[in-house]
Amino acid sequence: MGSEAGRFGVRTMPAYAAGKAAVQYGLLASLAKDVPKVWLRARVNCVAPGTVATERFREECERFGRQWQWEESEAAVGLARPVPIDDVARTFLFLASGRYSGSTHGQLLHVDSGKMGSLQWMREDLA
Repeated sequence: MGSEAGRFGVRTMPAYAAGKAAVQYGLLASLAKDVPKVWLRARVNCVAPGTVATERFREECERFGRQWQWEESEAAVGLARPVPIDDVARTFLFLASGRYSGSTHGQLLHVDSGKMGSLQWMREDLA
C-alpha cells in the first residue's frame, strides 16, 4: 500500500515518505515483472490513498498539535476534503475483482480526492 506521501513528501516525516515511495514505485515495478512468472494469473497493483478521513487521524492531529496536517489535507485537494475511508475500501474491492479489473496490472491507483491532479506548485497558501 502506497500513500500520497510517496509522491509529495510529508513535513516532519521523511522516512515515512521515502518508504512509501519505495513501495509504490520500485517494489511495484519489480513485483509486477516477477510475480506473473511464478503465478501466471496473478496481478500486482498498488493503492496510494491521500489523507483518509478517520476519527483517529483527526484526534491524533489535535492531540499532538498537528492540526496543520488535517487542515493541509483539506486545502490541498481538488475536492477540498480528506478521502472517505469507504472510497479506499472500494478501490481494493475493485482490484480484488477479476471481473472488473482483470487486465489491471502494475498500476498505481491514487485515491486522493483530486490531489494528484491539482496544481500544487501554484498554491501560495501551501508554500
